[in-house]
Formats: sequence, structure tokens, C-alpha cells
Amino acid sequence: MPTAVPTSPPAPTDTPVAETMITPSVTVADQEIVEDSVMIAEVVSDGPGWLVVHAQADGKPGPILGYSAVGSGTNAGVMVSIDTSSATETLYAMLHTDAGEIGTWEFPNGPDAPVMVGEQVITPAFKVSNQAAVVQSEPAAIPTAPSNAGGEIPAGAVVVTGDEAEVEIEDFKFNPQVLVIRPGTTVKFANKDEVQHTATSDTGVFDSGYLSKGEEYFFTFTEPGTYPYYCIPHGGPGGQGMAATIIVQP
Repeated sequence: MPTAVPTSPPAPTDTPVAETMITPSVTVADQEIVEDSVMIAEVVSDGPGWLVVHAQADGKPGPILGYSAVGSGTNAGVMVSIDTSSATETLYAMLHTDAGEIGTWEFPNGPDAPVMVGEQVITPAFKVSNQAAVVQSEPAAIPTAPSNAGGEIPAGAVVVTGDEAEVEIEDFKFNPQVLVIRPGTTVKFANKDEVQHTATSDTGVFDSGYLSKGEEYFFTFTEPGTYPYYCIPHGGPGGQGMAATIIVQP
């Protein structure tokens, strides 16, 4: 009779497991504001992140109205509480990273920067239809005299006594945060970030428009006073988000 010859089992082989690639995205539909909140239909984040809702300014993302944490992967039905008193008819849903302390909002004075795919920030626009809950943004009235003319110099302020000064825009910050100058001083705002920023006065005294990397804006301050300003896509008036102050001392 034929005899079965035992054979050794095949040696196990290591089969590489392909890593799942996550492409960040945000999906949002036009809607009504319900109980001071909006719903973002789907947020796909490559790691922990934040969904940030912006008002519109000059046809682009403006002041931050609210934000909500999102987890890694697909997040459905993300609710974001917003400041309806500052809302515009068109809003923007922007995805940020949560790169610092998880669960703590750290922007612009921290690492939770906007997420970019290629060279584009992920920030789709959407409309809110219940006009009773929203207000259209209007140009701020320019005061006849700046506030706090001749006020005290805050601790940590940078004082420049010459006729030229510079504000560097880098890492989603204005540097210095508080600049003290004399009347007649020309300030250069220089963007060193990969994304666009603005230097926009809270009261409409000056506005750089959108500055790309390497672009500069110059403004000469002639009147004593305190001039708060902010970045339209990443901050808001009143010191919200990416903001800073220039004080002109006589």
C-alpha cells in the first residue's frame, strides 16, 4: 500500500497591513440656527481636531463664532454653539488640529492651527436662513478720536521710539502683541506664514487686506490713541483669537 509521507507545514509569512489614509474633509448644508447652534453634517479629521465656525467678512472667513471638538476619523452631526449676535448670512466651517493639550482650544496662541490639504484650508461656506437669528455684518463706524489716547503702557509691550516699526505675522500670531509708538510712525505688517492673514483695525482705521507669505502692508499712525486690530480669517474684534494692539503715545 502507498505510504503517506508527512510534509512540514508552510512557514508563516508576515503580511504587511496597509495603513488607512484619512483625507480630512468637512461637509455642511445650508440650515437654520437652532438654539444658538449649527450642525455640521460630517467632519473627517486625521487625529483629534476642532470644527470652528466663522462669520463672513469681505467674502471670506471672518471672526470666530464658536468651535467644537472632533475625534479622529469620521464625526457625524457635529453641533457647534455660536455667537448669533455676530453671525452673518453666510458662515464658514473650518477644520483645525488639536495638536497641543487634547481637548483644550489653543489658537492662535498655540498649536491648534487650521488643517490644510495641499495649499488649501478646509473651510466650506454655508448659509443660515432664519434671519431673525442673524445679523448682517456692517462696516464699523470710525470714531472721531481713538480710544484711551495717552493711556498707560501695558506690561510686556514693545516700545519703539523711531519713525519706523514692524509687526511680524508668524505662527498665527502678531509679534509684538502690544506695540507702543509715537505719532508719525510707519508700521510695517509682514506675513511670514504659509497662509493668508490680515491686519484689520477693530474700528476701521486701517485694513491690510489679505496678505500672502512675503507680502507687506504699511500704515502711518498720526493720532495718539489705542488701536486694537485682528486677523479676519483667524480672529475677531475685541481681542478675539488672532489679535493685537498698537498704542500711539504723544
